[in-house]
Amino acid sequence: MTHRSIEEKIGKLLPEYHFSKDKLSYYSLIWVLVDQKEKPLLVTLTDDVEGYLIFTESSLIERYKSPQTLETLSQVNKAHSFKEYPELRSMMLGHLVSIVKDQKSFKNIFVNPVKVQKEHFYEKLVLSPIYDPTTQKDLLSDPSDATALFAISPEDQKRYGIEVVYYLITNRTLSEDSEQRQTELKEKIDELSFCLPKVPIKKGSGTFVAIILNLDNVLEERAFIREYKTFDDYADVIFVTSDFKMMAGNLEPIAYDGDQIDTIFTPLIYWQTQKRK
Repeated sequence: MTHRSIEEKIGKLLPEYHFSKDKLSYYSLIWVLVDQKEKPLLVTLTDDVEGYLIFTESSLIERYKSPQTLETLSQVNKAHSFKEYPELRSMMLGHLVSIVKDQKSFKNIFVNPVKVQKEHFYEKLVLSPIYDPTTQKDLLSDPSDATALFAISPEDQKRYGIEVVYYLITNRTLSEDSEQRQTELKEKIDELSFCLPKVPIKKGSGTFVAIILNLDNVLEERAFIREYKTFDDYADVIFVTSDFKMMAGNLEPIAYDGDQIDTIFTPLIYWQTQKRK
């Protein structure tokens, strides 16, 4: 069962369930299930899928600890309770992401898990990016493709205060068979549509998901350029093609001079600022 079908299932099987109305962002205060050392606890929630458990209200842990019935779940969520639960620790969602992202793969973060009989459900799924210590970049793709990011110095990125999560698409893992390749490209587009709305990004002087397209095929690269939703409203998705054009999801070109990092970051931040006016 995929993550997507799990998210849909709770709504279908429990139509009277009251979902949390809190819109999460990188800066949201949440409660995390922790171990005895107060470190986020990685658990197997459902279908052998591991993840971290967070709650938008501390009292919602009761619905995870004790099996629920459809009747109890049809009740309105409890009012905010500041009761202390020793198995929970409060923190900013972005802080949790920064803790667990130092891994080699995505980490699942399950929002408001609930137990019904012997089965677990959850309201939303949040994903942490992958931190690549070699390039010192946050990634949504395989770090093996990240060598091109060496050109972007971590010091320059810090100097500008810009926050970027990168997704790189290269020919390295794609089939040479035309039919199989089209299937794989579609899977990557579906992966982007699934992941981008679930990845929190810290707000900076500019905040972006940068999708680097290096397929050397204009039509294949153009298929990826579209309007994707993001987890945080202040983040924009931008695209850089193999011929070094930069554009937004609506195909609007973003003018820049690639001679130095200053003439890349400055116009990019200016573009986002103007877009928000």
